[in-house]
Amino acid sequence: MFLNFKRNIWITLYCLAYLFSSLHANTDTAQMMTLTVKNLGYYYSTRSIFKNLVFEQKSGECLAITGPNGSGKSTLVRILTGLLTPKSGSVTYHKAGEALTSVQHTLGLVTPWIQLYRDLSALENMQLFAAAHQVDDAEERMEELFSKVGLEGRQDEPLKEYSSGMIQRAKYACALYHQPEIIVLDEPTANLDQEGRSMVLDLVEELRKDKLLIIATNEAEEVELADRTESVVA
Repeated sequence: MFLNFKRNIWITLYCLAYLFSSLHANTDTAQMMTLTVKNLGYYYSTRSIFKNLVFEQKSGECLAITGPNGSGKSTLVRILTGLLTPKSGSVTYHKAGEALTSVQHTLGLVTPWIQLYRDLSALENMQLFAAAHQVDDAEERMEELFSKVGLEGRQDEPLKEYSSGMIQRAKYACALYHQPEIIVLDEPTANLDQEGRSMVLDLVEELRKDKLLIIATNEAEEVELADRTESVVA
């Protein structure tokens, strides 16, 4: 009888463990962000940049967009972030199974072609971002990010006194301020020294755990961090 009682306890515990794991999995699925790209194409005049791109991406994955210089990696980044309209095909984001009409409030973007205000400090630049996003404990979030990107104690200095590497760090702080679920990094380690590159690689490892993460790069060290790659060719 005791053995039967003991066996029943183990069966009950096993069933509870399975139930809780299932509930956790369902919660993760319900919050999951997905990206679907279908037959995407872009061209300038008569020159085709890329065509018929098809891929899917979801939270917890890192996609590397690769391709030779001039192949259209940055053009694709503009399309994926809603800053450029494709000539053909579609880009669709879903959260909890529902299509999103805009991703601007849940998107973080770091790229060489988006600039911060050089006459303002890093803190003032971030405060401009903060005005568009409601974040709990905003001051603590700012302090946390400046520390994470290595700008602690330098955030009050105007960006015109920053090196190019420090400006890149400030871009990361601003892009991550609102805890975006979609993060797109175009040339993620541009202008950074070895310490800065290590900071970015650590960030990528952290963000890929639960974010929909896309990096556009030809750097082998960065490509290795991705779960898969999508090559851009005409």
